[in-house]
Amino acid sequence: MSMVCDDLWDSYCPGILQETNFNKNLIKYMSNVVFLDLFYDCSDEISLEGRSNSINCREGTGFYTSPLYELQLPNVTSTCEKRIQVPVLRTALQDHIQKKSDFQQTLNKGFGVEFKAVMTPCITIAIGLGITVTCVIFWLFRSKMSSIISRLSFKKRTNNVQDLEDFIRNYGPLAIKRYSFSHVKKMTNSFKEKLGQGGYGCVYKGKLRDGQLVAVKLLNTSKGNGQEFINEVSSISKTSHVNVVTLLGFCLEGSKRALIYEFMLNGSLEQFSYDEGSLKASHHLGWEKWYEIALGIARGLEYLHRGCNTRILHLDIKPHNILLDEDFCPKISDFGLAKLCPKKESIVSMFEARGTIGYIAPEIFIRNFGDVSHKSDVFSYGMMVLEMVEGRKKPHLGVDSTSDVYFPEWFYRNFEIGEDIKLHGAISSEENEIAKKMIIVGLWCIQTRQLNRPSMNEVLGMLQGSIEALHVPPSPCLFSPSVVQHRHNSNRFFHHMSSSLS
Repeated sequence: MSMVCDDLWDSYCPGILQETNFNKNLIKYMSNVVFLDLFYDCSDEISLEGRSNSINCREGTGFYTSPLYELQLPNVTSTCEKRIQVPVLRTALQDHIQKKSDFQQTLNKGFGVEFKAVMTPCITIAIGLGITVTCVIFWLFRSKMSSIISRLSFKKRTNNVQDLEDFIRNYGPLAIKRYSFSHVKKMTNSFKEKLGQGGYGCVYKGKLRDGQLVAVKLLNTSKGNGQEFINEVSSISKTSHVNVVTLLGFCLEGSKRALIYEFMLNGSLEQFSYDEGSLKASHHLGWEKWYEIALGIARGLEYLHRGCNTRILHLDIKPHNILLDEDFCPKISDFGLAKLCPKKESIVSMFEARGTIGYIAPEIFIRNFGDVSHKSDVFSYGMMVLEMVEGRKKPHLGVDSTSDVYFPEWFYRNFEIGEDIKLHGAISSEENEIAKKMIIVGLWCIQTRQLNRPSMNEVLGMLQGSIEALHVPPSPCLFSPSVVQHRHNSNRFFHHMSSSLS
């Protein structure tokens, strides 16, 4: 039987170093197995550059050696902080040494083991020419290149880790690095600089060993059972798009959970929409920049809905979850409420209404409006675009969050779409046309009927097309979600809503 070390499969720089251990009374290595000694986090004073047996990880340099490998180094093992021993195939290691084959492939070829004679209830069956098949229980972890690779995990897992392993088994390997909590603490300088705080934890500024700035999201251990963490890691790790934030790594160590993202210099879109100087900020960015931001978010959502192998529904689109880089390029973030579904499907089940009041689509909290789907993200996007156009200061309504402000009817009551729109900073006819286009698109997106809402692909076409090709949508059944909650038991209200939909 062949086995592969689970934590070294994707990278020889694992987040947590684990020795290969199992019950040697039951299993023994085959004769073609040799052992590699891997040394990590070695002193910077030791020069390993250019050596074929060096290891370069984000946390520092290291090297590996074996009795088959003539190590031309001084005695530097004492300068390295960590060491593990890994079994590999003798032939694979010889190919690596002689033919300079890829070291990662050497590890991925695994090693051979065989079972000793044991008394178990498993049944041994003789087949054909005396071939013996032994009953063995093992884990299937990965389907890759049309073949299923059987691997044995040597780590103790919490339920959260097992959920993550279940995702890997169903959707494929994660392409991001796993960090130990000690590394997370080190990169944030013991969580010294706090960038912000949300419902599920705090975000800290950090730096990797190569100097790259990162944002480290440390999740509260008391919030939920870790499903938001699993959602975020499993969904965003499948993405690669300029308008989706890059997840560089994660930490899952006991009850400690952290996510490591690329650092966004200009923070979230919310601070530009609702800062006390928002009128000045809107004027500074200019309507062309606001249009580019709206277009970038639309491209990111269209990618999530159609561009991934697995369709991703974000289900919490709002200004706070849109991050801006140094060039104000928008990136969708915070996938804690995301849902995954096969690419040809878009309807998901939700057992409870979750999201942010003011952006949440009506079907999420009222089942009469239909199933939750990718059109739910379209609704949230439309609400956000209308807020971008409005460009007002944060109203003083006695609430802590901008999310409790519901205002679409304001556009229908105060704007005549057929006339020029006089908005903050819209001084030219071109800028006025941009504002008008964004309003029309936003109003289409917040249609109460899902069938009347465009897909994100259609939204892109509307934003990039001619203003003459757009027509004003019908007025949706406008209501505030907070009002709906207050009147939830009112039969007259639901009768009114049903009449509006008929």
